[in-house]
Parts: sequence; C-alpha cells; structure tokens
Amino acid sequence: MKPRSKASKTVPSGDAVVPPPSPGGSSRPAGTGSSSTGLPRPTRGLLALAACVALEGLALVGVGAVVLVDAIADGAGNPLFWAFLIALFLLYGGVLLAAARAVLRRRRWARAPAVLSSLLALPVGWDAMGQDEAWLGVPVLVLGVLGLVLALAPGVGGLLTGERGVPQADPGGTPPS
Repeated sequence: MKPRSKASKTVPSGDAVVPPPSPGGSSRPAGTGSSSTGLPRPTRGLLALAACVALEGLALVGVGAVVLVDAIADGAGNPLFWAFLIALFLLYGGVLLAAARAVLRRRRWARAPAVLSSLLALPVGWDAMGQDEAWLGVPVLVLGVLGLVLALAPGVGGLLTGERGVPQADPGGTPPS
C-alpha cells in the first residue's frame, strides 16, 4: 500500500470535505469566488454602477480640462473664479473616479458620491433638454437615472458594505481565507 502525499489529503470543514489549498494560490475552483486580488468578483450590477460613476467622473475631468484651456486662451477676467471652477471640476471628477474604483472593491463610502453625482446629473440633463440640446441631455439623464437606480437597488448598492481592513465575504457567503 502506497502512502498518500500531503497534497492529496482532504481537510474536513464542518459538514463538507474541502480539498487543501493549491500551491499556486486559492483553494476555490477556477472561475468562482474571487479575483486575483483576493477581492470578491464584482457582479454585473456593480460593474454597471462603477461604469456610470466612472463616466460621470471622466466627464467632469474633461469639462475641467476644457474650462482650463478656455480660461487660458481667453485670458479670463477673474482668475480666482476660474481657478476655483477648474479645481471644483477636477477634484469632483477625481473623487468620482476613486468612487468607481471603490465600487468595484465594494466599499461602503462609494455609495454616497454615486448617489450625489447621479442626483446632480438629473437637473443638468433636464436643463440641456430644455435648451434644445438633446444630444447632451438624453445621455446625461440616462446615466443619472441608471446610476441612481443601481446605487439605490438593494441587489447592487446593498453589496457596498466593505470597510478598509475588514475581509470581504464572497456573494455565496464563503468567508475569505
């Protein structure tokens, strides 16, 4: 009778028998559980919410860059006003880009900027529609409504429960190893 190697033994875990971790990393089968970073894989809803927030952030950074170029080219009358406006667009856009990344990492704080930016997008899109600029108003309204619905939906926004330094559980309830 040949002795078994340690790698082929199974380890009991509660009621189920779980194989030992593989030498290369995770004990979960390929394609399930978590990504290569050790975080749970984002759901489609979280990916859509992150995309909405990232698009809003990129739009604000883009508007900030356009205002900066315009202020430099036109020799703006009040430089303090233009500097504040440019900083506002760039900083808020940067916060939204960080929030989009935090959505993918399921951080709880990411929900507030997502909801706020979506709420602010609604009157902006509505006003653009009222000024016969549907090419701008419709996408802004759609992005705002979609982001708001996703952020407030329990199946998507409810997944944003993580805090820094606290291990995340997989959607199936399996705690991280």
